[in-house]
Amino acid sequence: MKKKIAMMMMALSLTFGAVGVPQTVFAASGSTSVSSGSVNIGDTVTVTVKASGPSGEKANATMTLSYDSSVLQFVSCNTTYGGGGGSVMATGESYTVTLKAVSAGNSSLSVSANDGVIFDSNEEMDSMSGSSASVTVKNAAGSTTGS
Repeated sequence: MKKKIAMMMMALSLTFGAVGVPQTVFAASGSTSVSSGSVNIGDTVTVTVKASGPSGEKANATMTLSYDSSVLQFVSCNTTYGGGGGSVMATGESYTVTLKAVSAGNSSLSVSANDGVIFDSNEEMDSMSGSSASVTVKNAAGSTTGS
């Protein structure tokens, strides 16, 4: 009896394994971008984080902007976001973060992304390259020295 049940289970497994559920796996990469600049203490920096497909197609992704919180302070984000302590994470095609320069120095701005999907084809991207830039904050408002 046990042998018959085992044979039936094996036959069912082989049948369902052969038929299976079709799955589509896409392999594509995307990118993010951010620009750099130079500001004075007290100025604000607006950073736009944008996702795109491998050929520049519009894409949607979960993207994280990281920055040095001892140099730049979070002010606002134009969409629903998470994070804190030097990072802002949001999902979408793009989002804008406003940061305030609070001390002199350099802050790296880096973006990482995952869970990317190209809008037009609904193609999932299995990897997305990040990007980075830097902001130089000068010593005093209106000063051009100490950069």
